[in-house]
Amino acid sequence: MNVMYSTDGNGLWIRREWAEQCPERVLLASRCQGIKGHKGLHWCYKPDGSFAWGDNVDDPREDGCCGTTPPGHGCWVSPLEKQGDCWSNNSTDTQITDPETIVRLEQDDPPEGDDASINRPVDLDTLDPELRKELEARSKRMNRATANGG
Repeated sequence: MNVMYSTDGNGLWIRREWAEQCPERVLLASRCQGIKGHKGLHWCYKPDGSFAWGDNVDDPREDGCCGTTPPGHGCWVSPLEKQGDCWSNNSTDTQITDPETIVRLEQDDPPEGDDASINRPVDLDTLDPELRKELEARSKRMNRATANGG
């Protein structure tokens, strides 16, 4: 289970659960980026941008074949087209309202145990001074880049 709890630091807690990733491999190496149980081809993108694909035995369309399609080819599939099919882009958010669950989360004890992560705002006053200085410098660089359109 892919679960994360996040808080705004003021009592609001959100539970995000992602869809499970397809366990199949594409071309003997990379894992399919689709959702477990999806229809159509198993797929992923290679480091060079090629669209790697393999037939899905649960929904065969390519006679058991697999292959890669390089960018620029007429049959290449853009990552923008697959964005909605990617397991990591499919999640459900639920606001936590149960007081007992909130107490556990405030104590870094998520209900799912070790499978869940907890995100909370950074308390700058409790940080090591050197780390705080570095984070503030990074934040300034990011703000400048954003202001300049980058």
